[in-house]
Amino acid sequence: GGGGGGFDAGPGEAPSPAVAAAASLSPLLALGPSAWRSAPSMTELRSALAAAVVAGRLYVCGGLGSGKRALCSVERLDVQAGLWDPLPPMAVPRSGAAAVPAAGRLCIFGGYGGGHTPPGAEPGP
Repeated sequence: GGGGGGFDAGPGEAPSPAVAAAASLSPLLALGPSAWRSAPSMTELRSALAAAVVAGRLYVCGGLGSGKRALCSVERLDVQAGLWDPLPPMAVPRSGAAAVPAAGRLCIFGGYGGGHTPPGAEPGP
């Protein structure tokens, strides 16, 4: 919906689960044209990360850091304080993984790390 790669739903369309989850982080994020506000910078520069919302908090896991190296770090956005909290790292570095909430916990699946595919799933905080 919305066309042009935008994040808002078109007329009569429901927003994607990711957009609906991000909207629950209000007041930091809001749906609608030009309604997104900047979030604080993460403590570690990363791309190809896994992200999910669990219990109203945004978690980012792994990804590619400087030098395109896979990361095992995990951060959680504290919307009220406007800060990223570092959390215990994953057991193995992962980039391009998937993150999903399950029974109030964060689970990380797949991805790539250190020239190999990390095994299975990894439960988060």
